[in-house]
Amino acid sequence: MTLPAWGVNELQSHVDAQFCAPYPFAAAAFRLKSGAEWQAPATLNNPQIMEFMKKISVEAHPEYGKALAEDPRSPLSKVEVIARGRKYVEERNWKKGNPWPDKARVSDQELAAKFCNNTSPILPKEKIDLAIEHLLNLERLTNITELITQLV
Repeated sequence: MTLPAWGVNELQSHVDAQFCAPYPFAAAAFRLKSGAEWQAPATLNNPQIMEFMKKISVEAHPEYGKALAEDPRSPLSKVEVIARGRKYVEERNWKKGNPWPDKARVSDQELAAKFCNNTSPILPKEKIDLAIEHLLNLERLTNITELITQLV
């Protein structure tokens, strides 16, 4: 069973990539760092990634609805990878970035690293570092212009 929202299999833009379930797995298999690089035209149009996507199938977890009905904060997921004759399986009932459980939370350091990764193609390191400092201390910022000038 394919989930309708994730049924996109051809990429014509970075928006399609967001709704193409095989795409992030293919990009990860090519050891591309999640973030801006995944949205770059060269990556989106990489024929090797497009070909690899054909090897990926996505199905709804058979217990997803039941798990969600029991606990709406429990998005059950399972990934199976078959590579070089071996099967690797990972199953979770939490998503990274959720406020629960504690192990799912994203630290300030992880957020800063993600911001740096996503902005480094367009901003110099000095601006990124200052922007991160401002973003992590918004409550102390007296003038939002101090932050905005780091983003342009």
